Amino acid sequence: MRIASRTIFELQKNQLGGLYKRLAEDNTTVSTGKRINRLADDPVGLTQVLNFKSGTKFLSQLNTNIENGRTWLRAVETAMDSTEDLTLEMKTLALKMKNDSVNADQRVDAINQVNAALAELINLGNTQIKGEYIFSGNKTNIQPVVADNLKDPQSIKYNGDEFRYQVKISQEDTMEVGQRGSKIFWDEQVVVDSTNNSIDFREVIRGGFKIGDVKAGEMLEDEQVNIEVKDYEALDKGTPDLKPLQFVWDKDDNLWRVNNDPGYDLPETIEGTEDAFDVDLDKDGSADIEVRLTQAAEHDEYVEFSLVPHDIELKAEIPDGTYTRDSLAQAVGNALTKASEENGYKLEYNAEYNEETKQYSITYNENSYDGYIKTDFLWKTGENSGTSIGPDIGFEVSDTSFEPAISDNRLGKIIELGVNDTMSFSVDGGTTVHNITIGPGKYSNEELAQEIENQMKLAVGSLDFEENFEVKFNNKDVRFEFDATETSPGSVDLELYWNSGPQDLGTTLGFPVYTDDTGSLEYKGLSFAPKAEIEEGVNDTIDFSVDAVNYSVTIPPGDYSLDELALEIKTAMILETGNENFDVTFDSGSGEINFDASGTGAAAFDLLWSSGASSSRSASETLGFDSTADSTGALDYSGTDLPLGVEIIAGVNDRVNFRELPQNGDFSPELSFTIKPGHYSGDELAEFMEFQMEQASSAEGYNIDYTVSYDSVTHQYKFRENGTELNEIEFLWNSGEDRPVSEGGTGRSAAVTLGFDENEDHSAILTNTSDEETSWGLFDTLIDFKKYLENNDVDGLNRTLTRLDYHYDQQLSKVTEIGMKESRLITKQSVISNLSFRYEENRSEIEEADIVKAISDLTASETAYQAALSSSAKVMKLSLADYL
Repeated sequence: MRIASRTIFELQKNQLGGLYKRLAEDNTTVSTGKRINRLADDPVGLTQVLNFKSGTKFLSQLNTNIENGRTWLRAVETAMDSTEDLTLEMKTLALKMKNDSVNADQRVDAINQVNAALAELINLGNTQIKGEYIFSGNKTNIQPVVADNLKDPQSIKYNGDEFRYQVKISQEDTMEVGQRGSKIFWDEQVVVDSTNNSIDFREVIRGGFKIGDVKAGEMLEDEQVNIEVKDYEALDKGTPDLKPLQFVWDKDDNLWRVNNDPGYDLPETIEGTEDAFDVDLDKDGSADIEVRLTQAAEHDEYVEFSLVPHDIELKAEIPDGTYTRDSLAQAVGNALTKASEENGYKLEYNAEYNEETKQYSITYNENSYDGYIKTDFLWKTGENSGTSIGPDIGFEVSDTSFEPAISDNRLGKIIELGVNDTMSFSVDGGTTVHNITIGPGKYSNEELAQEIENQMKLAVGSLDFEENFEVKFNNKDVRFEFDATETSPGSVDLELYWNSGPQDLGTTLGFPVYTDDTGSLEYKGLSFAPKAEIEEGVNDTIDFSVDAVNYSVTIPPGDYSLDELALEIKTAMILETGNENFDVTFDSGSGEINFDASGTGAAAFDLLWSSGASSSRSASETLGFDSTADSTGALDYSGTDLPLGVEIIAGVNDRVNFRELPQNGDFSPELSFTIKPGHYSGDELAEFMEFQMEQASSAEGYNIDYTVSYDSVTHQYKFRENGTELNEIEFLWNSGEDRPVSEGGTGRSAAVTLGFDENEDHSAILTNTSDEETSWGLFDTLIDFKKYLENNDVDGLNRTLTRLDYHYDQQLSKVTEIGMKESRLITKQSVISNLSFRYEENRSEIEEADIVKAISDLTASETAYQAALSSSAKVMKLSLADYL
């Protein structure tokens, strides 16, 4: 079969095309040096090559990052090295300045060196790399260290953030190479040692007093008087300014005359000897104060002393160590508590650090002491103020105090026009009746007594009466007393017309108005202890036993003063047992009901509050006894304290205005509440006011938890916060909406009723809070260093040395950390270099051709192609006609 020429041609063309393609491929391989020039060359191999190229590029970027990071670390290290040098320079200066041979002027001159160091440190803190700040955290475009005055800085603040500039050093890892200036130039911890480990403070108790300002005369010397207090609890009243308690020796009668009794109801004379006498303040039969003279007194020689607030000065010592802000707060509270427990009033103190305000606050647990305590911190005047922790926790070098808001006076009276403002009396047996009128208003008990005395003296106009007559309020017995015993008996016969004259003032003063007071020169009103309500079948029975014989008495229902109730019970017990020696009394000083069977001859006397036949209607709680237990094992028993009563009148004394100052805010608007009219015990009114204050605070969003209490010994109210949200509370007695009418208010304030002075506002610091933000660091140390130099304060220079040592140690630690990081980066760079080489090597093995083999293949391909062309031409011998 004949094969067509065209078919032969096409066959030859295809063969030549294939040879030419191979020749072109071999030529490309030789010219590029690569085995893979397109996907079809080696799809799998090309993918590997691309991966190796991407990896190499990523490693190159990491290497650039690392080099950048090393540049940052070297810059930080250089700045830190310079900071170390400045720290050592300042330490050398501090050592020199604390030397005794250096005088005050030289220390002041050294301040310039400290300012120069501060200026250089500020520049170091603002170090830049390529326009970026290395100590500003992640805010590299913000200047981190800002001073109020570059020439003489008093305040230096950090202006960056709390993140750190980072570089990526691997697929997963980054490294922080920038720094937060807040952690370089300021510290999170503080060192406490003998230069700053103490707190001097004073605990002041209200209602407790001690001996002060002892003096003697005429021939006696002050040093010849020795006074020993045997019972401090009996010293519950202080002496007024310029009127010390005085004892004058009467040689003729062998006794000491008493002058200026501040309210203890002392006798006019005390038995004793010319060189010794005892004072029984609480009339319990034992000496509360012993006075002994080293030289016998002559006639009319005297001994006098003041009774001043009994305060205790203490020193708290914080254990040496390194503290965080919170752990230091705990240590401060523990140290204060320990000092108080060992030598003070056993208060439990709490110290807290507020992260938001950067301030410390100190208070004490209200339940740790049953009474009033004021705490003074003697940051400036304390014996150990030079080693105080105060500057380290933000307290300026000045004494500070905190105390509850407490009423100034015992509870007072309200005089209303035409209601209880007049009284009648005479001093001549009724021949001349004098009428006086008391101006309306709110009076403390003492003020009301003084006003009545003044008006009575004016009405009589007698010299003897004016000089020697006295009206007073006896705080111990809680009652008003009229005393004309020192006036001339020949010209004064004091009569008070409570029944035949106006009666209401007599009721206000606690005098029975069903009879006049006549026939004496001295009259005493009833105690203002609370009235007790006896209800039939509820609290009207007392079960008791005498020598195992059971008895029961029932008290007629009604309202009783506690004196009246005690007398009613006594009478009933005498009638029931037939023994006239039972005694039941109310002690207005302690506020207690006392049962006494010691004079009856009985061997056993029990009050059957719990086991009695009528215990379900027992008067136990009304009388201050525990209803769940009998009173057994003695012949006399005393109930717990029963508080003084308070009367609230609508529209007269029923309003309280106050405002609050939180720890981290401004004063609140004026807050107010109304007290429901009625008769309250001290505790009942305290409980009511506590609830109302919390409601008023909640309405304004402050939500303060208050504690309001009543002190039944001093008859005063105490207001404080149950927590540490408030720094201060202010009662607006003279500026609030309900201030006195004379000041433009409604006149409804309860100030006088609660024992406050209505003529001035009352502000109380509830928590002792540091004056400024707590800041520890090199800048702070050097700023304080300047103050110590200026004040010639050697203790402060010692503290500076301790701080600089700590800063230097911290700087060394930072430089070491930076060196370790750079070492890590160098290692990382070496790893990246090796890995890049391996990537390149692997890529080359896959992608690049064997050039010798490629040239050989090219030569072979070219030879084959030329041979094919020649043979094809000879075989075909084609002409143009063959294609036509």
